[in-house]
Amino acid sequence: EDLHIGLDFNIGNMNGVTFVKRGETYHAVETLIESHRDGKKIYDTQEMIEEIRARYGSTGRRIYVYPDSNSAGQRRDGHPQTFAQRLHAAGFIVRRRTKNPYVVDRVSTVNKALEDSKVFISQRGCKPLVESMTKQAYNKKGEPDKESGYDDPNDAFGYFVSFIFPLRRPVHTVNAVYAP
Repeated sequence: EDLHIGLDFNIGNMNGVTFVKRGETYHAVETLIESHRDGKKIYDTQEMIEEIRARYGSTGRRIYVYPDSNSAGQRRDGHPQTFAQRLHAAGFIVRRRTKNPYVVDRVSTVNKALEDSKVFISQRGCKPLVESMTKQAYNKKGEPDKESGYDDPNDAFGYFVSFIFPLRRPVHTVNAVYAP
């Protein structure tokens, strides 16, 4: 099966959620937060690339990655390539927006996709994601609390879901009659 991986970039705390498509629905099957090799958090883009390769190998399947849009311009450690360029150079198909949707829109999109049974989550393979989704708090401005650490897996999940099922705002037309 082709793999679809939502990615949230944080130096020292990379997060990913792996999905597979079954019919018209997508299933989150694994959360990528800690390395299988040593159990430590995945530190940066290069470690995430290595972890994806270690877990899923190179069996000829296509691996699509859905990073947050900031990946197009971010570089670290003097590396000449942006995060998105590094993912592409690693052989992944990078699908990203030019601008992230507003957080409230991304949350609404995720809620709608779950409500409409377009997206499912494996409780066994995605324990950190399930915990984050159930414990995510919001501040007084209605924004996700960044202090608890529960926002990162949710962001990785949301970048993928909002790309595949973008929020569609209704268009209202007004019939105006011009009367001089």
